[in-house]
Amino acid sequence: MSFPRGHIRPRARHIRPLGGKLNGLPAEGVWIVGLVEKLNLREMKARAKRKLGGRIGDRRLAAEGRTEEAEARLLKTQDEILDTVAEMRREYGAARRG
Repeated sequence: MSFPRGHIRPRARHIRPLGGKLNGLPAEGVWIVGLVEKLNLREMKARAKRKLGGRIGDRRLAAEGRTEEAEARLLKTQDEILDTVAEMRREYGAARRG
């Protein structure tokens, strides 16, 4: 496939590691993001969206940011509650109802 002069060749979407083999393990030095980190990133993204909306005067963008920020905080709270419940069940040996 040839491209005209000055044209940037598109990048491959799927890149295989050297040797052409894929394994289920992440590369060395890659940090696997956990649920809490994902929720923190979600909250940070929502905060940035809210601030951007406020700076440029886009009320709808600011409102979306506030909504997403509140949702991210609720999800973090839910995760903390579920962790606490699981810890108490482990500690006291309580079984689930139902």
